[in-house]
Amino acid sequence: MLGYPEMLALAAEYVNIKEAEYLKLERPLANINVNITLTLENGKTILAPTYLTLMNEVGAGKGGLRIHKNVSLEEVQSLAGLMEIKCRITELPFAGAKAGICINTEDLTTKDYEKLIFLWAETYKPILIPRNKKYYYITACDVNSRPWMMSKIVRHMGDYQCATSKDPLDGGIRGRPPATGYGVANITKFYIENISGESIKGKTIGIQGFGNVGGWTARYLYEMGAKITAITDLYGGVYNENGINIPELLKYTQKSNNNSVSGFGKEFSNEELFSAHFDVLIPAALEDQITKKNAYNIDSELIICAANGPITLKGQEILDQRNITIIPGIANAGGVIASNFELMNAGDPKVVEIKDVQQYINKKQISNFKDIIRLSKELQVNLFLAEIILAIERRLDILRAIGF
Repeated sequence: MLGYPEMLALAAEYVNIKEAEYLKLERPLANINVNITLTLENGKTILAPTYLTLMNEVGAGKGGLRIHKNVSLEEVQSLAGLMEIKCRITELPFAGAKAGICINTEDLTTKDYEKLIFLWAETYKPILIPRNKKYYYITACDVNSRPWMMSKIVRHMGDYQCATSKDPLDGGIRGRPPATGYGVANITKFYIENISGESIKGKTIGIQGFGNVGGWTARYLYEMGAKITAITDLYGGVYNENGINIPELLKYTQKSNNNSVSGFGKEFSNEELFSAHFDVLIPAALEDQITKKNAYNIDSELIICAANGPITLKGQEILDQRNITIIPGIANAGGVIASNFELMNAGDPKVVEIKDVQQYINKKQISNFKDIIRLSKELQVNLFLAEIILAIERRLDILRAIGF
């Protein structure tokens, strides 16, 4: 996954950045590393390293809490950098941030998770409660963290603004869980119909990942009339050249082991996904999935980045040489846009409808995507680089306005 310093270096070839400004932009405002000691329900005691990166002082740090056995400071920093880019291209009042807990979740019971979240919240309490503070962090769901955990955090803190993606009873909104997937489908439809001048109906689509993002993306694209012919996940995959019945697949995964799509139909692997023909390929799993090893095998005209950083720089270069269009981070910005909408409406007794959230996502996402397209044409660069350049330009504007 491309780190923020590398993205800054790419943008610096097109943006006039003074030396002092570059130094300010290059490094995160803060990296925090705290070890948590957790006694599991089975009596075993383990040490779980935790990390938090805040990119700058533009606003509250915004980014999810990732819980995974491979979480590292390097990964958290890189993901915080991607969140910084995302916040700037969507013109949101946040600084990029990310939190992580390094722990093997296969060993955890529900009670273990509850205790872990309580300990994590207590550990980061000084930076989680926003009142009267210049620097603070607003957490959210990510890999292995769920809405009920966000609700636990806000109840424990006594402040509904310290987390998003929470239950509506705790200050959340109904349209937040599907927001990222909605944004992915929304921008896919916009590009195909408004830029390519074609119809989304009947377009063949392959999706890697069928969790929250991949699942909602598939559901919305299916409703739009697209033909989703392949879906893969951690445990297997399914292929149907005539199109997968997404409502039936969703029912199947709710009952299957590990909520996997495997067994629903013809088996299909990730390797096959990255070599089969689709009009649109959507990586919606983890980062670094398309690399120099498989980029030559991709047989799609359009790739939508539903995951954070799913394509390595070398993979990107190969895809560029092959004239494959890639829509970068703006595609998966629906989640953070919805998070801002959630905070804007937190504590308001009126009912926020899903359509209100989707209208807000559509407005923020499409208008800024048009800016990326314009800059791409103006500088004769791909959308990935245009997005980075636009983000750095906007960050510089803020930096110069507030001084440093």
